[in-house]
Amino acid sequence: MPAEYKATFYSTDINRKCRIFSSSMNYDNEEVHYWRDNFTHHCYPPEDQLQLWPEKPIRYREVVSAYSVEVRELMLRMLDLIGEGLGLKLGYFDGELSKNQLFNVLFQDFQVLRKGEWMTVEPMPNAFFLLAALQLKVISNGKFTSPIHRVITHQKEGRTTIGRFLIPAHDMLIEPANKDDHAADDAPLYRCFTYKEFYSTFTKNICDADFALEYFKNKTK
Repeated sequence: MPAEYKATFYSTDINRKCRIFSSSMNYDNEEVHYWRDNFTHHCYPPEDQLQLWPEKPIRYREVVSAYSVEVRELMLRMLDLIGEGLGLKLGYFDGELSKNQLFNVLFQDFQVLRKGEWMTVEPMPNAFFLLAALQLKVISNGKFTSPIHRVITHQKEGRTTIGRFLIPAHDMLIEPANKDDHAADDAPLYRCFTYKEFYSTFTKNICDADFALEYFKNKTK
């Protein structure tokens, strides 16, 4: 779309529900700016969000809303499987917890850091890449984690990455899950906190994931 049209959606307000911004969420404080532009908007429920989305390109609202609904269903099914793998009771992630940012669904074509080297993840046909978010690491008490990953620019062509996230309400409590068979040696590694607390800590510290997780760890006496 023309730059003039895209400029109407540009905003540095992180609370705006539909916006275009450059680099990261912490532009003013980051030491290095990313060579990227981001277009982000809320998707669920569609009937409350569609009017905020661009009307161009034609059918954008129709196609993206249908896509986001289907991917959300995929993510909810994955949550059930994750809960089963963690030994949680059936339906643990139902209701409000299903809105938690537990993992992200991305189109493929990027790299992960393994043993100090960047390795390309070869794309697979008709597949998504699922990344465990920091909140899932907390809820799983450190069992689920995501590799350090990055996308890279192309010398001759632009690239587009599409991500789908489950974002919790700011007042939602996040803490290690209580299992029915909770073991004595499986003490909670993290204290209870709200998503608002986490988001504020994360963005104020240059989006440093390690710092944010360390901040909310239970301290040994």
